[in-house]
Amino acid sequence: MAWFANMIQKMLDFTNILNASIAATWMVLAVFALRLLLKKAPKWTRVALWGIVAIRLLLPFSIESAFSLIPSAETVPQEIMRYEQTQLKEPAYLDVISNPVISGSVSINLEQTAERLQIQMIHATFIWLMGMGILFLYTILSYWTLHRKVDTAVWYRGNIFQSENVSSPFVLGIISPRIYLPFQMDTQDMEHVIAHEQAHLKRKDHWWKPLGFLLLAIHWFNPVMWLAYILLCRDIELACDEKVIKKMGNEQRADYTQALVSCSINRRVIAACPLAFGEVGVKERVKNVMNYKKTTFILIPVALIVFTLLAVCFLTNPKKTVSSDIYAHKGYTVIYQQPIELTLSVDKTLLPDAIYTKDGYEFEKGEVVAYHTDHTTIYLQKVMLSNESDEQLYFFFDYSYDISNYGSFISPLYVKDEKSLVIGYMSLISRDLKDGKNTYPGALSVRGEGPGEVIVFYVSKDACKAAEEKLEISITCNQIFYAKKGYEEEATGQVVYRPQEMLSTSAKMTGVFDSYLYIPQGDANYRYERSDINISTVTRDKQIYSFTEKADPTDVDWKVYALKEYPDLSAVLVVAGTDYQYVYRYSPAKRCEPDALEKAIEARYVVHMDGDVTNGQETWEAFLDKVEKGNAASVRLAQYFTLDRERCSEEYYEANKEDYPVLYLFDLYFDGEVYTLEWKEGNKEYVRNYRYLMHYTGESPTANAAYDTYSRYVLVNDRDVTWEDIQKGMFSSYHGDYIAHNTVYVDLYYKQK
Repeated sequence: MAWFANMIQKMLDFTNILNASIAATWMVLAVFALRLLLKKAPKWTRVALWGIVAIRLLLPFSIESAFSLIPSAETVPQEIMRYEQTQLKEPAYLDVISNPVISGSVSINLEQTAERLQIQMIHATFIWLMGMGILFLYTILSYWTLHRKVDTAVWYRGNIFQSENVSSPFVLGIISPRIYLPFQMDTQDMEHVIAHEQAHLKRKDHWWKPLGFLLLAIHWFNPVMWLAYILLCRDIELACDEKVIKKMGNEQRADYTQALVSCSINRRVIAACPLAFGEVGVKERVKNVMNYKKTTFILIPVALIVFTLLAVCFLTNPKKTVSSDIYAHKGYTVIYQQPIELTLSVDKTLLPDAIYTKDGYEFEKGEVVAYHTDHTTIYLQKVMLSNESDEQLYFFFDYSYDISNYGSFISPLYVKDEKSLVIGYMSLISRDLKDGKNTYPGALSVRGEGPGEVIVFYVSKDACKAAEEKLEISITCNQIFYAKKGYEEEATGQVVYRPQEMLSTSAKMTGVFDSYLYIPQGDANYRYERSDINISTVTRDKQIYSFTEKADPTDVDWKVYALKEYPDLSAVLVVAGTDYQYVYRYSPAKRCEPDALEKAIEARYVVHMDGDVTNGQETWEAFLDKVEKGNAASVRLAQYFTLDRERCSEEYYEANKEDYPVLYLFDLYFDGEVYTLEWKEGNKEYVRNYRYLMHYTGESPTANAAYDTYSRYVLVNDRDVTWEDIQKGMFSSYHGDYIAHNTVYVDLYYKQK
């Protein structure tokens, strides 16, 4: 019963139906072409081609083959309907190249884009079910209408009946089909018609046509399937004609065509019923009958070869590229690797009581998503009671990937060389289990890794039972940037090499496994920050420093080189053998002077503190008033950011406390047509021009946010862009999705307590 219920669930999953329909479309297009190739072959070969298409649509599975010509077996990813919020440690690292204040001024709901997709898929599923229901209802009504017309039919012989209510012969019924003929038919025509209809029954066409319509009803949204069904009906008739006339002489075939023409009049009601056989495509059939020639023997093996090729190339799915291909450099190049922190989050309500037993509970692949990005999904595979202790649980997690021509994915493994050698890279950031509200010290430890990319944790049974809402496990993994052979140059130009978030570090640490590198020079440590510079383009100069760092299970010797492109040592290259290469740029502390904020207020700047306006609202309104009238105007903006020790990890606080508080000062000008934003960072000046100043308002993106609604003004170059579009671009893994913008004014309206 469970198997049957699972099958029904998959049948009603519109993403499965959509992917099957898209995959079958390629096969249908191939059949269109092959019908022309087999034009002189027996007409039953065309029907056989459609039979292979039906197999493709009916089978709930398909094997993979290197010969498959289907571009993708899963055009629409299943994860759309199983998305859970990606968990990032706070504060998240954002691209500040175009907007240096964005990291402190935006609160973003990472679920928003995926939720829209989910809603769209739910609406699409509802429309699909409605369309399918309408077609089934139409079939029932048309069958009932036709059946009523022949209630008074008179038996002629065998399963043949005559009725005054029909004007054209047809077959009706699936289990016990009957042939219905109109009265007053010419005797000679009648015998030809009966022979034709009996040929249909011998070929079981009264089964195949309803099956074709059933598949059409399921895939009604695909216009290619409608054309396929029309051609199927015509090919069935052509094959049936051929079966009847293959022993006839020329004179008999002429009589047969005359019978076809006579029966083609007033056949609309018959043709409209999917469960009945009427005469369709008469013009083509007459031409085919009159030009009929016996098939040469050689065309039969040719048709069999075509069937085999069609089945091999289109009944099979393309072999999926798996991560092991990238690890082993099978057609792929590993361009770059870097550590990344993430949090596995498991919804507590999805864990049944069976997890506390020795047998445990095994989840379906992707049923419980613990972490998700555009390219990586980490899902809970199984939970069971530990074999070593009744106080511990095993939590098994596995990874799945969306591999393309180039991009990145997150892995618990690190690729060492081109000899398929990989090493474990996953580690716990903390042994504390969290649930969003509470912390359970020492409740976590790593049991092991593998086979494949499976990772296994010990989790305290008591802590798991006590946890509320969700279980959070913070880990470090490896982000691998890759490119298919031949796509390396394209990948180098578009893949963004930068950390997804700021990695925790210690203010006193010297090392390259974190975002910051501290190089001692004299009595001072100079801080360098991991850069997005493309390593393949840099050239090392003289060695300026070396150090040894512990990397389990061995020590790693690092060498630091100046870069020829940066003679002032504002950037360095850090290398350890052939395994590790990173570029760091000098990153001085950004902390402002103690009285910088007061001076900004006195100078009548519009001041934002941690992303919310606090001073100068009247100044901003005056600026807007001039802008709305098309007059030239200017305003001075200040963005002031602090670091809340209570809202970030201790490691992050220690690493970044020298940067806060920080104040950014901007000058915004409007000349009547273009907005110009100017600011300075250190000794470098920035100028950005924008066409439009957009005003976005809305509600808090998350239920637990401190504010109810927001009002923000954003500089953009496209007046049709929405705030949701901007958010999506900021968090997309594809560089081209980013939308140039700059948030210049934010007013958050806080909840009443």
